[in-house]
Amino acid sequence: ACDTSFIPKLIDKKKLRIALQEMTNPITDNRIQKSIEYWNSKGKPFPKHCIQNSKIIKRINSLLRRKIKREQLTLSKIVEATDLYYEFITSPLTTISKSVSMSQFILFDDTYVTKVKGKKIEIISWLDECLKGRDYLFKTYGKYVKNTNPELTEKIWKLWKDKKLYSNNKDATYMENNFRIAADKTATFIVENSHRIKLGRLEKTPLMFINYVFNAALNGGDTERIRPGSISNDYFYSEILPTYLKKNGFMN
Repeated sequence: ACDTSFIPKLIDKKKLRIALQEMTNPITDNRIQKSIEYWNSKGKPFPKHCIQNSKIIKRINSLLRRKIKREQLTLSKIVEATDLYYEFITSPLTTISKSVSMSQFILFDDTYVTKVKGKKIEIISWLDECLKGRDYLFKTYGKYVKNTNPELTEKIWKLWKDKKLYSNNKDATYMENNFRIAADKTATFIVENSHRIKLGRLEKTPLMFINYVFNAALNGGDTERIRPGSISNDYFYSEILPTYLKKNGFMN
């Protein structure tokens, strides 16, 4: 802490302490500090921003401070929007995979240009769009997924409901698209690994094998955090599912 005892009483010591702090760290609001730290914790493809007196940190601080004041934005809402944006750009349901900086996430500047579905988008920021909810985000900026395995997709819906996993009527489109992708990836996984899977012929059929997919997704995990995207992403089928099957003797 800086020694301000020598400063004449006519000077506001509190304001001076804040000014001195901002010389080394422009962030004076703990919610903003935690928001940046949370952004950094997500990892790639998010660009990491060091907590220091840099131009981008100053911009993030200024933008988020205004946003919090004008819209009564809470830390939990910022965290939820950050999670949703990360999920969005890493999802197979969108053609957007490159992350913007955190300052661009809060408010686009004149240099930001991107296209969705072949058209230039004109929005204020991804933060604003994410605050509108998952279903809105994926329905507006996601891509349509053809239902090539309707019977398996229906079975996934049934298992999901039976296990009482995440459910939100507002996310119906998002859930349906993820389940369609999961159905396709499950069928492909069986075909590509049939010679390595140590299960009977019936157990290898997609409608039966999907039970192993769910077991792998739920294996020792927090069911509260399981989302439809948990069983539709590439990493699940390249790492999590094979690891689970091998560990339990179901796969060579």
